[in-house]
Amino acid sequence: VEKIDNPTNLKWSTPNSGVLVINEVGYRKEAAPGQLATWVRAAPLFTSSRYIDYAVGGRSTGNYGAYFLADHQFVQLAPVDGQAARGVYAGVTAMYAPPEFNRFSQYYELRLYGIGLLASRPRDMLSLVVSRNVFSDDLVDAALQQGQLAHDASLSITAGYSATIAPGIRAGVGLGYTDHPTPVVYTPQTG
Repeated sequence: VEKIDNPTNLKWSTPNSGVLVINEVGYRKEAAPGQLATWVRAAPLFTSSRYIDYAVGGRSTGNYGAYFLADHQFVQLAPVDGQAARGVYAGVTAMYAPPEFNRFSQYYELRLYGIGLLASRPRDMLSLVVSRNVFSDDLVDAALQQGQLAHDASLSITAGYSATIAPGIRAGVGLGYTDHPTPVVYTPQTG
């Protein structure tokens, strides 16, 4: 065990790290008998951290991001107290971060899901999610200029079922497919 003579000399920082600010705003209406659930949220993100700048090299500040998510219940299966959340929902997501600082620059998602589709399993969820990741055009361009193979995006489709086993304990199973599952650069073997 190493003895620390002066604990005030400890450095509680990480190189190139800075402050991250997220300011989410939104609107949420819970499901109630005869009232469908809605949840919309969005936020800008700002950071003073020094990121690798894929466009010019070195490290720079100025990274930021933004996101928007919306979900709405459009079918209510049991419009009674305690069961109003059971139903069918649809949602969308859009996220953006500048490609000069972020390997994944854009993310889009469409989702369709049901909660409590079976009366005997009111908290279970069945979902179908389609998502698209757009890679940094700066990284893609750099890879192509070096003669490497590169994808500009990936597409995923996932179906899943999540079951409530006990309060706070869930088990899930899913099946997914991803087109271009590599992070930007790939080889002929990985396709």
